[in-house]
Amino acid sequence: MTKVILKVFLIIFLSGNLFASDIKDDDYKFEITLPSGWSEPKIQEAEKKDAISYSINRFDEKSAILILAFKVNNIKDLTDFVWTIEKDVTLNIPQKDSEVYLKFDEGYYDGMQMFYSDDNFRESIYYFRTKYTDTNSNFAYVVRFITPKDALSEKMKTEIKEIADSFKPVQ
Repeated sequence: MTKVILKVFLIIFLSGNLFASDIKDDDYKFEITLPSGWSEPKIQEAEKKDAISYSINRFDEKSAILILAFKVNNIKDLTDFVWTIEKDVTLNIPQKDSEVYLKFDEGYYDGMQMFYSDDNFRESIYYFRTKYTDTNSNFAYVVRFITPKDALSEKMKTEIKEIADSFKPVQ
């Protein structure tokens, strides 16, 4: 009987970790979908309740995601936001791979994306901001993918792109 209970427990535990999961944060107004193989996020919110971070790792340790979300009163200047994040010493962002950012605009939010590299890692960082003109409640986001260079296969690049494409600020 004990073995049966243990097997049922293991099946339930493992099945929860093998399937895709959706993260939706109602306070910071975003959602993202992770495929199977990613851990539950470690979440830390600032004391002032104006910023939050999510740290998520692949079970095989081939990549990690850091999501930062900030509550801002006005529409944040996207270029200034990117510059501020890139210069933040605590984030230890490596050197940019180029000077040309990929820019995108989805109406109520827009963003920029850049690749960064050092000797060991390749990072893909997406910057987003909401553009609500009828409210004093806007948000700015960083979605950072950190991958060891030796783990950066085409499959991993595709997975990172799919996860990044699933990130959406929600109204």
